[in-house]
Amino acid sequence: MGFHLNFKLNIIIIFLCFSCKLPTTEWEDVKVEYDPELNIFGLISLDPEVESFISVNRTLDLSEASEIFIRETLYTYTDSYGNEFTYSDSLFEKSGLVKDAEVTIYDKSNTYIFTYDTEENIYKSNDESFNPLPLTEYSLEVSSTYGVASGSLVTPERPSFNRDMIDTNFVDGRIQVNNNPYFISWEPIDFNGYLAGNLV
Repeated sequence: MGFHLNFKLNIIIIFLCFSCKLPTTEWEDVKVEYDPELNIFGLISLDPEVESFISVNRTLDLSEASEIFIRETLYTYTDSYGNEFTYSDSLFEKSGLVKDAEVTIYDKSNTYIFTYDTEENIYKSNDESFNPLPLTEYSLEVSSTYGVASGSLVTPERPSFNRDMIDTNFVDGRIQVNNNPYFISWEPIDFNGYLAGNLV
């Protein structure tokens, strides 16, 4: 009787071992029907020292690499002893860049055409009259082989600074003027933005 039970138990264990599949370490090819979509970032700057631009990309298929090789670049430099060295560097760019889109920004009275800048891989205005104004609605239209996208925003009010204050310094993450906190505020308006500055 005991032998018969052990024999059944052995058969069950052997059957379970054969039915289990060991995990594979090989890559699996995943294929999916997918149409790329536009991925757009735009900056409309009220600061005359910061240029407005539009970045146009497309989403990638699962099989696509995120970057593609462009070219090999040679650099030479001379050290302080007069020795000259040459080294190479590989240049890559994002494979999702859309370089042939039609990008337009317009307000109530003007239309501005943005063209692709091959050095920075972004779209810039070729019209020097594009100087964004505060509290103005701007609309964006992007047309490409990957689809059409549009959007709009209202620029915020410019902040006002008391330029008569002197001896400004930056202490413990807070702006202080003459050892007193200095607060910067905007009129109430719904917008997303940030304040940046340089140490002088």
